[in-house]
Amino acid sequence: MAELRPEQIWELDEIEAAAWRDLIDVAPAALGMRSERIDGVTILLAPSLPTPLFNRAIGVGNGEPATDALIDEVIVCFTAAGVHDPWIQISAAARPRSLADWLGTRGFAPARRRAWTKVVRGREAPPMIETGFAIRELDRAHAAPLAQILCAAHGIPPALAPMVEALVGRRRWRAYGAFDGDTLIGGGMLRCDERDRTAWLGLGGTLAPYRGRGAQGALMSRRIADAIAQGCATIATETSAPQEGEKNPSLSNMERCGFRAAGERTNWALLR
Repeated sequence: MAELRPEQIWELDEIEAAAWRDLIDVAPAALGMRSERIDGVTILLAPSLPTPLFNRAIGVGNGEPATDALIDEVIVCFTAAGVHDPWIQISAAARPRSLADWLGTRGFAPARRRAWTKVVRGREAPPMIETGFAIRELDRAHAAPLAQILCAAHGIPPALAPMVEALVGRRRWRAYGAFDGDTLIGGGMLRCDERDRTAWLGLGGTLAPYRGRGAQGALMSRRIADAIAQGCATIATETSAPQEGEKNPSLSNMERCGFRAAGERTNWALLR
């Protein structure tokens, strides 16, 4: 399979960034979360939540090469919002190549979880994944329990459950669940954007007692099939890059479902 061009790698960041801007838009107002756009860079800001998942910059050096002025503007945006521990995420095709050095001179260093693996696939039919759970698309009746499961699976504060719940039934979003009988035990989200025929798979999670039994693989296969049926040509997602001697079940599921790695995106944390 041909190596991805830089613009294709940049597109994967934009697919993810669009999904997270939607998430921030439906967050509880009391949390003061928001997103900013600066020269194609998406900046997520949540000063009341001290986690880089909600305080990061996506897309620095994509499209147009980054400049000293742009990096300074991104840092000022974090500082003005009261964010103390942000991440700046750098894609495998970010420019210029000296970008990492520039971040180092401003007090940034690779984070403990230093990279995420970005993955992508096209319109090839996904494999059938065997599982004893029933996979169903969900409506608003299951929004609250789904949100609780996904927040618990990702370590998202319970105060943000209404944000995840609000995605169920939102334009461009579809929600899915895995059931053990009548009990919802796992789920995942799909965002399809017909404007550019792209899709993002995110927020997949399963309750701990039910893991390792094929729920996430089956949920992934179903979401891929529905994205293809909806006309999407590029389907993307991401997961933590495994470190030496480590296995990542999420990445294994992605590869089994036809995703291929599109490079690692490094996470640069501000040292204090």
